Amino acid sequence: MHPHLELMRGLSADQRFAWLGLLEIHNRVVKELDGELEREHGLSLSTYSVLATLARDPERRVRMSELADRVLISRPGMTRLIERLERDGLVERRRYESDARQVYAAITERGLDRLGAAAHTHFDGVRARFFDKLSDTQTRTLASAWLKLLGERPSYVDLDDPELEAAALVDDAAGADG
Repeated sequence: MHPHLELMRGLSADQRFAWLGLLEIHNRVVKELDGELEREHGLSLSTYSVLATLARDPERRVRMSELADRVLISRPGMTRLIERLERDGLVERRRYESDARQVYAAITERGLDRLGAAAHTHFDGVRARFFDKLSDTQTRTLASAWLKLLGERPSYVDLDDPELEAAALVDDAAGADG
């Protein structure tokens, strides 16, 4: 028997379903959201993620290396994407005044407009493919599991959103639950 199959069979049925289900639903939802954004707005999901990450930042700018890490794109891939977005007028690259070696990407007004135009499509797609298929309890369970698996407070909790902050604190208070 191949080692992959042998190791896979070492997982319980629930573990196999949880892991393989996560991979399959991620691949399916990402592919569908990407296609929808491309068809309706000419934006890839990666582009949408970069614009959304920049828009969420209080200064609407993020260091290039950090941006690549946040949206899970290689640094060379991020450089190429930012070059395209810069040509389209959606972002600008700038150097930090305090350290000219550091380059950051900043979203432009045009980038904010494009993000805003695509946001309804994106969130309608997320709801239809994900949240509409889950109960509130299932959604809470997933949110709690992601927080536990991430092992630290994720960057999206830093949003100025009392509900999101409260959800993270509730999970923190639960501690080693489960």
